[in-house]
Amino acid sequence: KRLAVFTGGFDYEALENMCCFDIEVAYDAIESLLTKKFFKKDTEVNGLPRFKMLDLLHKYSYELFEISGESDIVTLKLTEYYCEKIKKDSAEYSGAVEAKVNSEWMTDIQNVMKALETLNSEKRYIELIEMIYSLWPLFWIFDNNKNLEGRVDLNSIYQNPKELSDEMNAKQSWLKGSAAMETGDLEKANLNFNDAYKYFTITNNLRGLAWSNLIVSSIKNNNEILKNSDEILNAFNVSAELFRKCRDFWGESVAMQYIGTFEMERGNFDDAIAAFNDSIKLVKGMGSESLIGYIFSLKALAYMEKEDFEKAGE
Repeated sequence: KRLAVFTGGFDYEALENMCCFDIEVAYDAIESLLTKKFFKKDTEVNGLPRFKMLDLLHKYSYELFEISGESDIVTLKLTEYYCEKIKKDSAEYSGAVEAKVNSEWMTDIQNVMKALETLNSEKRYIELIEMIYSLWPLFWIFDNNKNLEGRVDLNSIYQNPKELSDEMNAKQSWLKGSAAMETGDLEKANLNFNDAYKYFTITNNLRGLAWSNLIVSSIKNNNEILKNSDEILNAFNVSAELFRKCRDFWGESVAMQYIGTFEMERGNFDDAIAAFNDSIKLVKGMGSESLIGYIFSLKALAYMEKEDFEKAGE
C-alpha cells in the first residue's frame, strides 16, 4: 500500500525511508516484495537501481493506500525525505545539486513535486522557498517551470521581507527573478536579481553572488550602450572567479560559456574557443555528456567563423 506514494519510480533509499519507517528489518521486507515481483528494477541512475511497480498493481495499491488511514503520514515521510536529501546534496559542495539535477533529481521530478505540494498545503513556506531555490535549475533550466507553476502558486508563497533572514530574502528574490525571466519581464527580473545580489552580499554567499552577478550582467548586455562592452566581460569574469572560489564547477562552466559566446559576438574567436575549452574541462568532471556535446557545438561555430572548417568538422 505504501509503495503507492511514489510516482514514476523510486530508489532503495527512498523506499527504506518512506515505506519501512516502522519495520524493524527493512531489508527483509523489501527483498521479500522484490522476490514476489511486487516491483522490479526499471533503470539505473548514477549507478544506483531505480524500481517501479507495474501500472495495474500501482493503481490497485493506490486505492488501498487512499483508504488505509496512512496516506497523510506516508506522504509527510516523502516530504521530509526530500527536504533532508536536498539539504545533504546542497551541503556536499556548491555545485552538487546542479551536477545531479539532470540525473537523479530530474528522474524524481514527480515525487519532488508531491513534496512541494505538501509543503505548500501545510503552509511551510520557508522550507518551500528553500527547496525550490536549491532546485532552481530543475525548473528554469531543464524546463519544469510550467509543472511547478501548475502545482504551486509562487506568488502565494512569498513572505514579508521584514520577517525573513537576509539569506531567505536573497533566495526569495532569486525565485521572483527567475519567474520574471521566464515571462520575458527583464526589468522585473533585473530588479529582483539585484535584490538577491544585495542580500547575498550581506550573508557572504559566494555562489549566490556569482549567479546573481552573472544573470544581472547578461541582462545588462541587452542594453545598446553596454552591449559587448568591457564592463560586461569583466563582470562575467568576476562571476567565474567567484564560482572558482566556492568550487561550483557547474556554475564556472556556465560563466565560461557566457564569456565564450560574448567573445564570439565581439569577433574574438580565439578567445571564445579558449573559454569553451575551459568550460569543456569543467563539465567533463561532472560527466554530463549532453552538456559537453552542446559546448563542442559552440566551439565548432567559432571555428566556422574562423573558416577553419576542418576543426569545425572535428
